[in-house]
Amino acid sequence: MQRIIRTENTIIELEKILKDLNVTKYFLVCGKSIKKHDIYDFFIKDFRLVGIFNEYTSNPKLEDICRGVEKYKVSGSNCIICVGGGSSIDVAKCIKIFSNIDNPDDYLKKINIDSDDTIIAIPTTAGSGSESTKFAVVYVDNEKKSVESDIILPQYAILNSNYLSQLPMKHKVCTMMDAMCQSIEAWWSVNSTEQSIEYSKEALMLIVSNMDNYLTTDDKEASDRILLAANLSGRAINIAKTTATHAMSYKLTTLYNIPHGCSVAVLLPKIWGYMVDNIDKCTDKRGIEYLNNVFFSIANCFGVDNPKAAIGKIEGIIEKNNIKSPIVKKSDFLQLVKSVNIERLRNNPVYISEDDICSLYSSLC
Repeated sequence: MQRIIRTENTIIELEKILKDLNVTKYFLVCGKSIKKHDIYDFFIKDFRLVGIFNEYTSNPKLEDICRGVEKYKVSGSNCIICVGGGSSIDVAKCIKIFSNIDNPDDYLKKINIDSDDTIIAIPTTAGSGSESTKFAVVYVDNEKKSVESDIILPQYAILNSNYLSQLPMKHKVCTMMDAMCQSIEAWWSVNSTEQSIEYSKEALMLIVSNMDNYLTTDDKEASDRILLAANLSGRAINIAKTTATHAMSYKLTTLYNIPHGCSVAVLLPKIWGYMVDNIDKCTDKRGIEYLNNVFFSIANCFGVDNPKAAIGKIEGIIEKNNIKSPIVKKSDFLQLVKSVNIERLRNNPVYISEDDICSLYSSLC
């Protein structure tokens, strides 16, 4: 069971956890931006810190994570504290699970293992909600690979919205859009449950009602709510998983060097529009009427009474926040189509063929 702590004083809550667990040494995984935060001074002065790993990119590569695994093993610690965005948290998750596998060639093969090591996640962005999921993303030869295991769900997540004030505007926008898309995708996923839908609905309503203040003012309450929304979106996909939007987004991110949140943002209106027009291809066992009701319920969160109007609202948010769609080259179509994550595509409630995928990418031309 994960414990989620919302606080304005990360250090106090972290000390409580370390004391309760009787931690005598820990390993820190963090982004380079940690130096902007007061918690950095705490870490560098703490005798329990036995190793730091920050040598990875925003799309973590397996070879980078392998170096982190070696450092973690040398540290002799059984507690990982990760501070940063979704990438930092994903790296910490991979280090935990891979450190229990002897052969690096097996890192992406043998993930059903046991580990008592602790992960304490402290997100400094409001986006993926990775601090509350059993998933991690790693890239091998620029191809996205998923790691999924119950043991990589962090035992603790400390949420402090004060960290969001340090984010560049573009980063705030892109991570917020990722949370929005996750909440929507989890809601219409074929795997959704009453619990995941509750998380999705609360997350989406918090984002819609607080995004303007979050992006344009220093409203602390808005930041608190957006951070909570991102966490809720993570809890939602932890149950329901993401769908076609995320399945099609990963190659766009690496091929055109655009932030992940922007990739999913530009794709979601296209894919939702396709699903509305092709709802007769519904694959959700609960049926077309159920799915149609889901689409209308999502639309209601945007203050409109139908899916097409909600799609227009999302397109307006994208335009208002200057999120640019990549200009997809026709020569890249085959590579993009072949890269689509089939596992995530299966979660989509409307069937999308290979030709349909190609057409959706072409709409970005």
